Amino acid sequence: MNQTLLWKVDEEEEIMEAFYEDLLIFVTQRYLELSSPVAKSTAWFSNVLPELDDKRFKIMMRMTKDQFSTVLKLIENNPVFLTDKKQLPVATQLSIVLFRLGSYGSGIAIAKLSTLFGIGDGGTVERVTERVFEVSHRNFLALNHMIEIY
Repeated sequence: MNQTLLWKVDEEEEIMEAFYEDLLIFVTQRYLELSSPVAKSTAWFSNVLPELDDKRFKIMMRMTKDQFSTVLKLIENNPVFLTDKKQLPVATQLSIVLFRLGSYGSGIAIAKLSTLFGIGDGGTVERVTERVFEVSHRNFLALNHMIEIY
């Protein structure tokens, strides 16, 4: 075999070996840069929200504390919330959804909700919203059925 041809085969093998090594490093590392933990706290939800007067509570949740308690009682024992999967308390889930629905513009940003309620932003907000919507839809259908009977 020609010396130049052997050199080219060796060079191609080295290039492919380096490529596979780089690819392996790339595939085995989820992120190219390390991320720092995001500061989150449940302090606002646990300590501030319950202490708000009805006017301010209504601004944040779009309903009074009494209305919130009534809705919570209607949904808290729904099977959607009574699964084996670890979930946030129903009151927290309802608060997240009400705050989200009552916000507009950047107020509904997932990162903002995550930080404010001390929850994960990797899908937690979406799952919570889906659960509360599912329960609300079921309750609405049951209420409609009761109204039709009477």
